[in-house]
Amino acid sequence: MLTVPGHRTIAVLLAMVVVVCSTVTADSPRLPIAPIEWRAAWSMPVEWQTGGWPHYGHPDFATPLVATSDVAVAVRQQGRVTVHDARTGALRRTIPADPELPASVTGVWISAETLVVSRGTRDIADHVLSGYDLFTGAKLWQRTVIVAGFSQKEGFGWYDGPRIMVTERGVVVFEQESGPFAIHALDLRTGATTARMTHPQRCHLKGVATARSVMLLSYCVGDQFGLVSLDPHTLRYNWTRQLSSFLSPDGDEPELNSSPPAMDIKASADGYVYVWGGNDALFYAANGRLLSSVREAVEVTDSSRWSLPMFTGSNPTVGDDGELVLHSKWPSPAYLLSLDTVTGHLGGLPIDMPYAFASLVGATRDMAFVHSNIAKAERITAYTLVRGLPTGPAVFGGVAADAWPDACALLTDRDLRVVGDGYQAVPGGGRQGGGDVTETPAVQLDTTYG
Repeated sequence: MLTVPGHRTIAVLLAMVVVVCSTVTADSPRLPIAPIEWRAAWSMPVEWQTGGWPHYGHPDFATPLVATSDVAVAVRQQGRVTVHDARTGALRRTIPADPELPASVTGVWISAETLVVSRGTRDIADHVLSGYDLFTGAKLWQRTVIVAGFSQKEGFGWYDGPRIMVTERGVVVFEQESGPFAIHALDLRTGATTARMTHPQRCHLKGVATARSVMLLSYCVGDQFGLVSLDPHTLRYNWTRQLSSFLSPDGDEPELNSSPPAMDIKASADGYVYVWGGNDALFYAANGRLLSSVREAVEVTDSSRWSLPMFTGSNPTVGDDGELVLHSKWPSPAYLLSLDTVTGHLGGLPIDMPYAFASLVGATRDMAFVHSNIAKAERITAYTLVRGLPTGPAVFGGVAADAWPDACALLTDRDLRVVGDGYQAVPGGGRQGGGDVTETPAVQLDTTYG
């Protein structure tokens, strides 16, 4: 006989279940939730013609052709700018070409609900900057700025970096590429001038923007390398840090019109910075706290405290001069690399793209946007960060050197006939972990005739 319990009986049973489940949950260890995967969300073609990239197939995005935020992605498309939903890639609005302005869009930026667009000609210093409301497309302001060129005055240093930097705190324009450097700050919502400054002469500078600051790495003759965080609204220093290296250990001062010193700076949108100058290669937090050296950072660790992605690349290693190297031959997938915000160690997850053709163009709290150029087809691909139960720390690539299959053995005579008659597979120059032929199987191969 089937008995249907009354309402009071059901209520008592439910209460008992809640108590028991609560007790079990309280006694059980809390399982950590961590980033486990970058999953492709959407992709769209772009027509930038970025052929002739300077290093390892990566374009120079010092003047960005795409801008990202939590809610929108802006893309330069010929003479116009299209604005897309960050989650879906759906077109939201178009900023059309203006017949009264230069035809070429030379840069796009998004910050604090504002879209900034520059228009101009590569060889002409005058550029037109325009500010738009990101959600309505209404023009907020427009003005002409002088953008630094690429000539260098003898006896002065140079500036290498974005000529226009857009942050939540304002727009910063480098008006001269060779010292003394004239720097101009504009209000993000009105375009009005908020500050001007001239950087000291006889210095080499590299610059980069984060969401709320501008970072400058400098070497001034007779001085150490220095890192400065600049307020984009007032152009006052937030903080400064001296690196320990001198450019010339023997005390000889370099000529400023000679080859520039080896120095580099990169930053994540949330303010974590990589600097390389002299013998120093270091990571700093947004507040200027030293996190790690590159040698410490490349140690593989497990963490859930990651910054926004800073780099795309393969297995991070230390170069001959102590710099960070991200173009090792293995593994071949691209990794989106972030920084542990406490220890300064690097970590990353792969994406479904070869590292040699991938460039990070933007990142938000849980999304990353990557430019690729594979078989001359340029695209922007959006990835969503998936969180879950971690499976434990893994070596980049996830496969031990001696566990890779022998690529030559995977090819049959039938496969080789696709190339042509008379070809045979031989081990190529690349080997996982740099192993000897007798120690590790061939994971790269070439074909020879005869």
